[in-house]
Amino acid sequence: MKKSRKRRPPKNRMRKSLGRGRTLIKDPYELLMNKVCGDIDLYIGDIMAGGSYYVYRLCADPQCDTIVPVVAKIYKIDGDKSADIITREVEFMRLANSLEVSPRVEGFELCEYDGVLYGVFLMELYGDGTLTDLIDSDIYSIEENREEINRKLRGILDILYDNNISHNDLHSDNFLYKINEDGEIEIKIIDFDMADNLDGDERTYHIMDKTVIKKLKGHDRETQNKMMREGYINV
Repeated sequence: MKKSRKRRPPKNRMRKSLGRGRTLIKDPYELLMNKVCGDIDLYIGDIMAGGSYYVYRLCADPQCDTIVPVVAKIYKIDGDKSADIITREVEFMRLANSLEVSPRVEGFELCEYDGVLYGVFLMELYGDGTLTDLIDSDIYSIEENREEINRKLRGILDILYDNNISHNDLHSDNFLYKINEDGEIEIKIIDFDMADNLDGDERTYHIMDKTVIKKLKGHDRETQNKMMREGYINV
């Protein structure tokens, strides 16, 4: 990979949140985590991302600083997100990990708290940030690097397709990257909540570029729509 002389992309915010100080879980997630992890005392960082029915939280074992922190993805289960769908996501992610294109799943359990059912699964904390961060960096601006990254993205998708997996939510926030000791970029894919078995031989290699969203402000609606239509990485 050709190195940039400019700034490196920002480090993963999940890692930064841990460095601001660990505080013992004092909210409903304490019970949920304990059910998944047994006797391990977990500490927790800030919510680092989330959607309408889930959040990501950073967790670590305070008794052993040498253990790599893990990420908890916590779903609130309701009529729109059934337990079967969440269980299926974990199964797809475990399969993707066995194919070496996704982080490890460290644990999963359905837990009830205060009359509400949650799905909680822990996964390996992977990498230095998202593909969105990488696209927004000087590294991606170098054509040689960009071609290498796109080849790796296509390789991940081909592995999934060859194993009858269609991710169905391909955007740059759903890919994580890290730069290894040799200066090479490694990439993995996450968030399989919309995944399904491949329908025939239909394959897509278009990945939504989430950096486009930040550029929409100040443009008229027609220009914004055009930018959104063209805001894809074709690998």
